[in-house]
Amino acid sequence: FPPYSNATWNTTFEAPDTRVSVPANLMLADDAFPGLAGLHLVEGRMYGPQDNGGDATPVVVNRRFAHAMFPGKGAIGQRFQESRDDGKPAKRYVVTGMVDELRLKGEFMSPVNFMLQRTTTADIGSQRHILVKVRPGTPRDFEAALMRQLKNVRRAWGYEVTTLAEARTVMTRAALTPLMIL
Repeated sequence: FPPYSNATWNTTFEAPDTRVSVPANLMLADDAFPGLAGLHLVEGRMYGPQDNGGDATPVVVNRRFAHAMFPGKGAIGQRFQESRDDGKPAKRYVVTGMVDELRLKGEFMSPVNFMLQRTTTADIGSQRHILVKVRPGTPRDFEAALMRQLKNVRRAWGYEVTTLAEARTVMTRAALTPLMIL
């Protein structure tokens, strides 16, 4: 789910050695997303092509998640897995980096455990949103040209083009509406 949307994806993860179980919000993002989102690591590194072929999916977690999953330990390099009770093999993850906080619904979002999971073009079937960074000053008519290009790729799909600034404004208004009513 993209930043500043009402959608949330969450699941529970566990440390295989301690069985500590931690619920968390997560988001799939490719190698370019951290630059688009302006993420600043406080520890470790961002995932990238150097992680191709690994036995665990690389992730960046927020500090809250790291402290809950690995109490008293450093998170970088630690491994964990999704919690499963259906007998299927659990997906495994390795922490490559940590950010202080991720509030992808805006500054009024309650702090939560959060994990940014690396995805690649091989996982394209699970992608529903594309973020595109354009140069500052790009005219709004670029959106119409982009929409025409997208329709040429797959006419049957539905597309919506919006800026992150617009999406953030909508999310902020939604968070402030109850306060304004009061």
